[in-house]
Amino acid sequence: MAESPKISTVYDSKWGWYQVWVENRCLREKAGSCEEGKKIARKYIAAEKLRSSHRELVLAACTE
Repeated sequence: MAESPKISTVYDSKWGWYQVWVENRCLREKAGSCEEGKKIARKYIAAEKLRSSHRELVLAACTE
């Protein structure tokens, strides 16, 4: 099983919200709390897995 991507949140004191990071990618969504940021990141990871799975199915259907 593949290792889970690293999730982190960084508080931006200038604007008063958390930046949400997955590996080295900063998501465009902003979170009001650290926990909210982690939820956003987990949803992003799940969506990426779903997109990847869908691409594989489409490519498999095209080669038949």
